[in-house]
Amino acid sequence: MSQTIANQSGEPGGTPDGGPPREGCSLALLSGVLGAGLLLFYLFDPATSGGFWVCPFHRLTGLYCPGCGGQRALHELLHGHFAAALRLNPFAVLVFLPLAGYAYAAYALRVLGGVRVPGVAPRGWQVMALLAAMALFGILRNIWGPLP
Repeated sequence: MSQTIANQSGEPGGTPDGGPPREGCSLALLSGVLGAGLLLFYLFDPATSGGFWVCPFHRLTGLYCPGCGGQRALHELLHGHFAAALRLNPFAVLVFLPLAGYAYAAYALRVLGGVRVPGVAPRGWQVMALLAAMALFGILRNIWGPLP
């Protein structure tokens, strides 16, 4: 026999003490962490500030991985410099950040309003295509160098 817990408004989904549902708390925590991270990337330039992630692949090989320049690109995007961000890492700007933003928005809409948008649940061939595109980008950026 299942028992449904009602929140203060009488709707199912609350916790026994009438607090917010667990997903609401996880969304608040996720939003706080993302907000703090974006604030750090806005205030501090990874190119000149210490304490940011250094790519171990680049440090060991001297070659650029598909993610190299992504932190600096995010900093530039947050300051409205789209062209500079594209020069630093077009893959992160055009593929990774939009996918991450869509996944966050889909989750937030579902938790806050019950709105269901198509989630980011790619099929196996789509994951392989994304990985192949990422590998190809990593190879080509080491052949041609950074964009002008």
